[in-house]
Amino acid sequence: MKSEASSIGKYVAAMLCGIVLTALYVRFGYTAPTVVQLGSKVAAEVVVTTAEVDLYDSKAPHEVRQRALAIVVGQRPDLFVEVDDAIGNQFFEEVLRRKAVRKAKLIKQRMRGYEMALAKPALRRHQERRFGVKETELLKQRMLIADIHEDEFLDSYLRRRFPEASGDDLANLVLNVYQNGLRSDSPQTAAQADFETGTLR
Repeated sequence: MKSEASSIGKYVAAMLCGIVLTALYVRFGYTAPTVVQLGSKVAAEVVVTTAEVDLYDSKAPHEVRQRALAIVVGQRPDLFVEVDDAIGNQFFEEVLRRKAVRKAKLIKQRMRGYEMALAKPALRRHQERRFGVKETELLKQRMLIADIHEDEFLDSYLRRRFPEASGDDLANLVLNVYQNGLRSDSPQTAAQADFETGTLR
């Protein structure tokens, strides 16, 4: 029992240490002293060297070389940062776009819920007072915009990606996320959208 407890304690301590070191590296660029990293560096170099055999093998299938590259980059985060900077942060931006798309799709799915909520007199009156409008489509539009603003990540991403877009434009982007993938540089106004189906009229 003591041996098991000791093993669990060491595992938890190692996990916590890993979390702290990861946070320090991500936020401040701090890396542990070389002596501390020695064991892990040796292991990482073995992994990287093995992966590089396939990465630089011109006869290897593309997907094999891709997986090898993923392993190399996973072991060498500084290499990833250098390469991503060299290509204009395209990988970084694509990761953020995919996260934003997932969130936009989830918010879009709330449209039916808005319809059901507005069918209840008490909830409808509350939303009418909240947004100062009575027309059903406008109410759903305002509810959608409010939900976008409440999602800090999605709201900040859309405003950075589309700095000139109005709240209506952002709503339309979310409604048409399956079509535009949040890639469009000139979103149509949300007034043109059918807020029940999320398609353009």
